[in-house]
Parts: sequence; C-alpha cells; structure tokens
Amino acid sequence: MMSGIIDVIGNFVSMPKSLSLRPVQTDDEDLLFELFKDSRKEELDLTHWGANEKDCFLRWQYKLRNASFQNQFPASNHWIILADQRPIGSYRVQLDRTELRLIDIALRAEERGKGIGTILLRRLINESIATDKPIRLHVEQRNRAFQWYIRFGFR
Repeated sequence: MMSGIIDVIGNFVSMPKSLSLRPVQTDDEDLLFELFKDSRKEELDLTHWGANEKDCFLRWQYKLRNASFQNQFPASNHWIILADQRPIGSYRVQLDRTELRLIDIALRAEERGKGIGTILLRRLINESIATDKPIRLHVEQRNRAFQWYIRFGFR
C-alpha cells in the first residue's frame, strides 16, 4: 500500500524535475476547492449565473462530493501532487482486497498535458498488474479525461 511521500520520476519534455505525492492535510482545503472549481469551469461557463451564485453552488457541490467520497471510499488514500515541491494537484485512490479504485486525479489547468496524470495512471496500472487486481473508475463521457482513459484501454 502506498503511504507517506512517493517519488515518481518522469522523462517528458515539459515535466518538472521531480514529482512526489504527500498525504492531504487540513491546510490543503483551499487548494482542493480551487482544483474542484477549475474542473467545473467549462460547465459553469454555460450558465448565466454571477460569480457569487457560481461560488455558492460550487462550495455546496464540493462539500457533497467530499461527503460522498468519505462514505463510498472510507479507506481511500488522498494525496497532494507536488511538482518540484509545488502543489499542483490531487490524487485519490482506494486499494483493497479485490480492486484498485481510481477515484480522482485533478491537476491545475496549467499543469495538464505535461504527462503528470499519465505517470500516475501508469504507476497504478503497474500496481494492478503486479497485484492481479483490476482498476475501476468512473468518468462521464463529457468529461475531458474520457478519451484519455479510453487510450489507456479502459472501457
């Protein structure tokens, strides 16, 4: 089982020199909310809501999502992704007797497309192979990551 700080080395052109994971701490709440907010930007841009309405809605959804994750995946591991010691995202996985459950990968918009998510997903795939456990995840077809998961063979 993964715990503590995990070093991951990448060799992509735009990759930071080092990637690591550390467990989420209580003072990470603002970062986690900003990541959630950023992931919903395109969807909320379609509304005619003002900034206050969007913020209230997002805070409510964020709270509900976190409660849902706690209820559905009480043994999940939740990490902050660090690039050269800078927090750039979050990663949540539950490892159990029968499966590896990828719950969430979220990266700041400016960090997407650099291979960081790919490194984390490949690491999980390698663990799946080594432990002979399937990886399960849920992603909506309209999510920008849907085709990314398809390219990795998920169905």
